[in-house]
Amino acid sequence: MPQKHFLISSITEIKQVLAYILGNLALPSLVLLKGDLGSGKTTLTKYLLEQFGLQRNTVKSPTYTLINNYIGVHDGQALKINHLDLYRVEKPDPFLVEEISMLISEPLSITLIEWPERQDLSSIISEKIQLIDIEIRIIEEEIRKFTVEIKP
Repeated sequence: MPQKHFLISSITEIKQVLAYILGNLALPSLVLLKGDLGSGKTTLTKYLLEQFGLQRNTVKSPTYTLINNYIGVHDGQALKINHLDLYRVEKPDPFLVEEISMLISEPLSITLIEWPERQDLSSIISEKIQLIDIEIRIIEEEIRKFTVEIKP
């Protein structure tokens, strides 16, 4: 699937990005969230998880805890949601990569990783897992460019 670009200038416009992701979602799914500090990775995550029945104010960035787990609902079934933030992981960690591998292998799951470039995840990405690569760029203070690539 080709890359899709969204220019977002208000939080209500984020629904365009969500509709594209949800309209193409296949489980299990791995969502890689890339962008500078303050670009909107956690904000996008909150709005996405709201679509699975979670309240936005209960979704927190796992910057210090590394991982937060949630249970949502997708197509009437329980959905395991894993939210990781690798910002504070400064060195390659094979044990962490193995744990991520186990998380993404669960059939009814979606795993979202902020700062995925902090670890080499190439060895655990397979054709059995849908990969959603999202890059968020700050254009101006209130304008973001979302580039979404979905690999089924």
